[in-house]
Amino acid sequence: MNKLAHVRDGVAALLASALAAGPVWAVDIAGPVVPVSAQVEANLAFSVTITELIPAAGGGTTIGPVVTSMEFGILASNGTFDPDGPGPIGPQPRALNSTKAYQVFFGLNAQGRPFTIKQTATPLRAGGSTIPNGAFIVTPLTGVGGDPSKPLPPGTSVGSRGSAVATNKVLFSSSGGQSNTMAATYGITDDPALGATEAIPLDQPAGNYSTTITFTATVL
Repeated sequence: MNKLAHVRDGVAALLASALAAGPVWAVDIAGPVVPVSAQVEANLAFSVTITELIPAAGGGTTIGPVVTSMEFGILASNGTFDPDGPGPIGPQPRALNSTKAYQVFFGLNAQGRPFTIKQTATPLRAGGSTIPNGAFIVTPLTGVGGDPSKPLPPGTSVGSRGSAVATNKVLFSSSGGQSNTMAATYGITDDPALGATEAIPLDQPAGNYSTTITFTATVL
């Protein structure tokens, strides 16, 4: 073999060795583009359920039947109070009040958006007479369904106890996120411990007093 042939065979051998040891280059082959979709309907929903509170043996109340109106019945001086404790003045009749109370449950699907739940009510009126506003009390409750042992979701704020006679009184609000069942109680009372700031006098004019409450949920 001549020298040129020997060099040519050596180069061929080197090339073959290099090709055998080199990387295998990947090749992408385009396939179909597949559309994928899903849909969540705009299903904002607000529910209000009214229940009567039933006095429980040993104190407190239990949730009673579902009702469609709050009928507090005949107001009366239920019991007495002693204005000076052990002093010389004896027990006195309490102001007019009702032994009935109601608990309202609010369910709201706000789809994670901020919201407020409000109520509007005018005074309880019969002809030209009205029940003192400070005796008709709403109390927004802490906890899921009013149970303080079950905290409402983070971001939920509970409104303050006060007269139900108000325009757009905020009962609950949320900065957004998860929501759960909220609750508030309504009563006609003379007890400051239950929020009363006014009393219904014993000589309140007779009549059938009535009003309406409008509940509104605003989703932002």
